[in-house]
Amino acid sequence: MRKKTRQIEYYRLWPGGSGDSGTWDTDFVPIPADTPDDQLGQAVEKAVAAIRWRDEPPIITGVYSEPESKEEENHG
Repeated sequence: MRKKTRQIEYYRLWPGGSGDSGTWDTDFVPIPADTPDDQLGQAVEKAVAAIRWRDEPPIITGVYSEPESKEEENHG
């Protein structure tokens, strides 16, 4: 049985300069559906760390937005 997950939008900064001069974007990453809201940041960091990047990994990541309803975000 697959564990239920929810998609969390996270931000990431790609290398390309100093400070904010790199490239910012957002993407979604699945985390366990039962993750408490106060632990979303840690869960996103753990999920992003497990990604095998084709090139350089982002140098900064974090939660960009949280889904409003857990019922709407559950995925099998």
